Amino acid sequence: MLEGIFKEKCSLPTDQMLVVDTEDRIIFPHITDEDMKCLLTYLYTGQVILPEFDGFARVGRVLSLLVDREQLKDIFKEWQKMIVSNLLKVEKVHSYNRISQKF
Repeated sequence: MLEGIFKEKCSLPTDQMLVVDTEDRIIFPHITDEDMKCLLTYLYTGQVILPEFDGFARVGRVLSLLVDREQLKDIFKEWQKMIVSNLLKVEKVHSYNRISQKF
């Protein structure tokens, strides 16, 4: 998708991504620095990392424009696995009940 965007040098009908037609540059106006780490890590290495807790929707919207449906589903599955894994490691601070599982 990125290759097509750079060849055509035109923005998609969305406010999530703007293509500067006089330069080989894309602007993501709603993405934070932390969100960009997730995007660039995936685009350059294929490795999926979790966005910050408030960045899932922003990163997901941009990824949905850049990758195909199957890749997006795989990314969401990886996020889900990572979230569950992190939750299993959490210990309740003010209780004797633990929701922690150590592997």
